[in-house]
Amino acid sequence: MIIAAAMILVAAHFFERPVAQSLVPVFSSALERVGTQFKILEIGLHRDGRSNDVIRLRANLAHPIAVTNGTAQPFEGWYEISITLGSVFSYGLLCLILAIAWPFVGAKQLFFRLIIALPLTALLLVGNVCLTFLAELWNLIRQDFDPGAPSLLLRWSRFAMGGGGFAAAIVLSAIAILATTNDANVPVTYHAAK
Repeated sequence: MIIAAAMILVAAHFFERPVAQSLVPVFSSALERVGTQFKILEIGLHRDGRSNDVIRLRANLAHPIAVTNGTAQPFEGWYEISITLGSVFSYGLLCLILAIAWPFVGAKQLFFRLIIALPLTALLLVGNVCLTFLAELWNLIRQDFDPGAPSLLLRWSRFAMGGGGFAAAIVLSAIAILATTNDANVPVTYHAAK
C-alpha cells in the first residue's frame, strides 16, 4: 500500500496542475447543467494569496430567484468561491491508491480494476467540486436572505469535507475491487447438517 500511495502521490505532485487545468471545462459544463440558477462568469486555475493552487469560480445569478425572505437579484459583480487543488484531488487519490494497493492477480486484473476505478474517481471529483461550489454559492445567498435556514446542500458539502468524501472514496474503490475479484477459484467446503 505504501508503494502504491507513493507512486500516486508523486504522480499527483507533478501532474496536479495540468490535470486540474484539463478538468476545468468539465467542471464548468457540469456546473452549467446542474446549477442553472447561476451564470458562470469565470472558472479557472489560480494561485491564491497563500501560494495555494485553487480552482476559482466567479458566478452571478442567471435570473431573479424567489427565496424565503425576498427575491435574490443578479447584481453587478460576482460571487467568488475557491477550492484548493488538495481538496479537489484528495478523495480521488485515495480511491486510486486503494484500488491499486489492494492485492491483485496479474496485470489483467489490475488493468480492469483501473478501467472501473478511473471513471468512478472522475465521478467523485466532478461531483465533489460541483456540489461544493453550488453549496457555497447557495450559502452566500442564504446568508443574505435567511441566515438561520437549514441547507441540505451545505450539510452534504460539510459532510463530504468532514470525512464523507473519504468514505465515498473507500466505497468506490471497493466497488472497483469487488467488480474485478474472481472468487471462482476459492475452494468452498460444505458441511452436512447434523
